[in-house]
Amino acid sequence: MKIQKIQGACDLYFYETGAVAAKTPADIHKLSGITHIPATIPGNVEKDMMNAGLLPDIYFGSNVLKAQEIELNEWWYEKEFFVDEDYNDYDLFLEFKGVDTVATYFINGVEIGKSENMLIEHKFQVNDYVKAGKNLLTVKIDSSIYYTVDKEHYPFMTGFPMDFEGLAIRKPAHMYGCDIICRLVSAGIWKDVELQYKDKTRIEDLYLSTINVREDKGVTLGWIWAQYHIIVSPKYFGKYYVQLLGKCGDSEFEIKHKLRFNYSTMRTDVRNAKLWWPAGYGDPNLYDITLNLLDENGNVVCDYHTKFGIRKCELDRTETGVGKNGKFTVKVNNVPIMCKGTNWVPLDAMHSNDPERLPKAIEECVDTHCNMIRCWGGNVYESDEFFDLCDQNGILVWQDFALACNIYPLGDRFVNLMKDEAKAFICRVRNHCSLALYCGNNEIDWAWYQFHMLPSMDDLSRKILPEQVKLYDPFRPYLPSSAYFADELCLKRDLSETPEQHVWGSRDYFKAQEYRTHGAHFISEVGYHGCPAVSSLKKFISPDSLWPATSENEEWVVHATDPEGKDGWWAYRVELMHKQIEALFGKRADNLEDFALLSQASQAEACKYFIETARIRKPECQGILWWNMQDGWPQFSDAVVDYYFTKKLAYYFIKQSQDPLTIALGEPAGWGSKIYILNDTMRTVKGTYEVVNALTGDVVKAGEFKVNPNENLAVDSLAISHGHKNVYLLKVVEEDGTVHKNHYLYGYPAFEMDYYKNYLKILSEYYGVDMENIAK
Repeated sequence: MKIQKIQGACDLYFYETGAVAAKTPADIHKLSGITHIPATIPGNVEKDMMNAGLLPDIYFGSNVLKAQEIELNEWWYEKEFFVDEDYNDYDLFLEFKGVDTVATYFINGVEIGKSENMLIEHKFQVNDYVKAGKNLLTVKIDSSIYYTVDKEHYPFMTGFPMDFEGLAIRKPAHMYGCDIICRLVSAGIWKDVELQYKDKTRIEDLYLSTINVREDKGVTLGWIWAQYHIIVSPKYFGKYYVQLLGKCGDSEFEIKHKLRFNYSTMRTDVRNAKLWWPAGYGDPNLYDITLNLLDENGNVVCDYHTKFGIRKCELDRTETGVGKNGKFTVKVNNVPIMCKGTNWVPLDAMHSNDPERLPKAIEECVDTHCNMIRCWGGNVYESDEFFDLCDQNGILVWQDFALACNIYPLGDRFVNLMKDEAKAFICRVRNHCSLALYCGNNEIDWAWYQFHMLPSMDDLSRKILPEQVKLYDPFRPYLPSSAYFADELCLKRDLSETPEQHVWGSRDYFKAQEYRTHGAHFISEVGYHGCPAVSSLKKFISPDSLWPATSENEEWVVHATDPEGKDGWWAYRVELMHKQIEALFGKRADNLEDFALLSQASQAEACKYFIETARIRKPECQGILWWNMQDGWPQFSDAVVDYYFTKKLAYYFIKQSQDPLTIALGEPAGWGSKIYILNDTMRTVKGTYEVVNALTGDVVKAGEFKVNPNENLAVDSLAISHGHKNVYLLKVVEEDGTVHKNHYLYGYPAFEMDYYKNYLKILSEYYGVDMENIAK
């Protein structure tokens, strides 16, 4: 297939809906009241307006509020493109990878189709619409707000205060305003546009899956399943051959059979299979896969290339139960995985910026030893490049469908949109070995529960989406919602026995009872606020608004991320940071520099506590996905890396806490704290451990250990007095000399600010990272 990208400079025309009666591409050139500016594909209209001087920088100050003034606009894109002379020798398709949102498409003034889903690709065969040489592409995008006004809204539907405008349209929930990014109801051709010259005979698709992995007399066997779809004349049925080849290092396989039909399946046990493993558990081995269509003489007629990891993935869970009565475990290749990682939120408020931000965000996940990412349901679906990077780095992906926090329509129109969306997304990503499971939505079971309705009433998560998974990716686990609430718990009005939980609570002191006693078998959301560094604050807050930080400070509230001001839904979050500082240090910061540092300290200690207590509870707890790695807009949030890629203190604490092999102190009990070796690897590890009192330099505990694969080991106990405070430096040295470091701040609040700053000085020397100045 030959691909020609339609990108770069173009023309953009716009006006407020109803102000101009433009119905055809010709109208935008002859009617008055239309604004014309240069634009870019891919792009967002806000970016083009900023470049044209018509909108201020929406990342700075309160300027993002001005973007609400253009939510009612209609937009027209125009772009010339060229078509080869021999285009009719091919099936010619025009594919839009992403258009936001309700669009009508024209070529040379003639309509070729429509779409109303921002989240998936839209493809049109255009042989009958183009001509050799120069052509004109026009795309009209309607106002998302106007579009939903006449759509049916049912009595059971719910949403956050500003989210109702988005319930009946397929845009990500975050765009209408939420607690993790600003409101930006954008528009635009936000992904690539491709003109695809497809051969008349071609391999249209190849589906690959691992059915089972097992050991047989010391030989690793991976049973793989393939289904192909080939565009070919039936006259070649029974004459041509189909050949599937796979190679990973010295492991190779081949399957070959006669072409009987344009669809068929192929199966084989790959002997001595090189399995794909999550980070920490082994290598993320990937096979180079080739599917060939061969003629009678063995010549290649057409081929298809991809990569594939052989691995079996299961979700072993109970509907209810805590302790020994419940479980929620991801297993890979029959091994229970201690999942550690982050929730993945929008990379940028303007999604055309996502590709340039993606590599750094994945690097952060690799550096902090994440072996799972949960793609949150309020976001767009991530790119092929995202899944490729997860495949390559051994990062499992928990994938929510793009439904979050609200109760959506269940009428035929919306259900059909969701069916098409699920099919398109599943078929795009299903060959990725990193993809561990699909989840129906984010926190929608909670929405049904809040209004005393059973979550099982939600046909989208209980019927529509699992049916699409069964049809198009039948061997992948599916979870109806996160957190998932069984009807029997909802009827009792008691969710304490939910195996998988979002552990948010009141955001009180991070060792408060609600964080100590939840009993979750898998923590799929938990987090704590941390202020960005002062150097970052100065990039998005006006000089006269930098301090004081209060709910009366409009710029702080806007970046906290409330679209309505001090009386809005999210305005409480500025005060929340003050309260979290006070919970740990006994008083509030009285200047910006201390506020930023102590807020980051509160977040870092909280994240460390959440992760290490979850790991110590293994196998009762088999996962923790904290909120979150990377901000997609300059803001005050739970992210541990701000929008400008400046790392907060929590980033470095998490890096130590998530090391697949580490040493940790348990929480005090019975006059002592147990010393644990935490081994989330497939290796038996021998070595030595050491605990040092950082304030005196004394070695207070030391010894040898041997820990079994994928197990924890309590090696000793450290005498503790509840009336004391202390800093301990922890270290493990493997037999081969590999060193793993950690630390522990012992004591109960309040900690003196100077005491904590000295503690950061000690840690800076211990880790070789400047933590003293982290928030400046």
